[in-house]
Formats: sequence, C-alpha cells, structure tokens
Amino acid sequence: MKSTGNDIVALNVINRLRTNHYSFYSKILSVSEEALYTRPGFEEMPFEEFVWLLWSVKESVYKYLKRIVPGLVFSPTKIFIHGIDPPYRQALKSFGGIQWENNKSESSEELFKGVITCGSDIFYSRSKIHDELISTVVSNDKNFENTIWGIKSIDDTAYKNQSKTVRAFVLEKLNSILPDGYDNLSISKNRHGCPVVLKGAMEMNIPVSLAHHDHFIAYSFLLRHP
Repeated sequence: MKSTGNDIVALNVINRLRTNHYSFYSKILSVSEEALYTRPGFEEMPFEEFVWLLWSVKESVYKYLKRIVPGLVFSPTKIFIHGIDPPYRQALKSFGGIQWENNKSESSEELFKGVITCGSDIFYSRSKIHDELISTVVSNDKNFENTIWGIKSIDDTAYKNQSKTVRAFVLEKLNSILPDGYDNLSISKNRHGCPVVLKGAMEMNIPVSLAHHDHFIAYSFLLRHP
C-alpha cells in the first residue's frame, strides 16, 4: 500500500533550552543518530534545530505508516535515521514568502535528504529548513515520484483556522492538477484519524498528510492517475 507523511516545525515556538537537555533529546535520538550531527555540513546548525529536524523526519514516517498500520503507536526511538545529508547549496535563510510548493522542474539541491528504516521498511526524507521552520516529507520512493508537498504561512494560529486553512490549501492544489470532472472534493478523516480525500461521499485513492504548527501549515499527497 502506498502512503505519504509530512511534518512541520515552527522554530520560533520550540523550547530551545529544554531541547538541548539529554533527558529530552535522548527520547528522540539514538547514540548513532546523535553522532550524525558531527558530520560535515551541520556546523552552522544549532543542535536543537538538528533535534527537531530528526523529529520531523520520524513524525513523517509515523504518519506514513499510521495509514497502513492503524494501531501503530508513535515511538521515535524505533524509527532509525541511518543518514541525513545537508544540501549541496544552502537555502535562503528566510522563508521569504507566503507559500512554497514543489514542482518537477525544481532542483532538490537545497533539501536535506535522509534514509530511514522502521522494522523492515525503508524510507527516504526531504526537508526544507529556514530560520522560521523545518518542513519534511517522506516516501518509500527515493526519487519521490508523484509526491507533491507544500508549505504556507498563516496569520491566525487558532487550531480551527489551522485545520480549515490546511485543508483548503491542499484542495486548491488538487483542483489545479486533477483533470476536469474531479470537482466537489473535500478532506475528511477515516475512522483511524488519517486524512482522506473525498469526492462527494466516495473516498479517493489519494493518500494525503496534513501538518500545522503555529504560523505554518503544510501538506503532502501521493498523486495517482484517477
């Protein structure tokens, strides 16, 4: 079964002091994962942001698997990040806009790329990092074929608005790329709490993942030909 998973972290609201405490980050990182921080390319990244980068990868993997294994419980230390490579060229420091969405013509040179396992499953991650945020998407396809993801800043951080706006964000993208006749779309949740795309009352075969944190919302979905 195909799936998708994403996560977003608003860096202005993380507790940096607490994140740097061993009692906190040891619940997320293994010793070998902590050692990844010493690799070339992480010299300018604060350790607390490295911790949240790996958290976002693990959270994304969990969301991917939750759709397939509904009873799965999130356990960061059971998701292993074997490597994460910094981008070949540094991304712009500031997010610098209202929204961003990937496209096939765009270079991936500004993305952090990881390799992860959970049990016998292998996953790949791509992350965008700016001063304000960390956004991650995962796939079981190294080339991320047909995986679409996007990020948007919002003004109203109330939970209801975050939920409403992220659904509208992904629906806008779906409506822009699906062929004519696929209107009347909505986002709901299945009985296991995973977001699903509906056409009327019928669930479509488009796995979707949603995330929001403070002033940022994000989506990912795996597009299949209808």
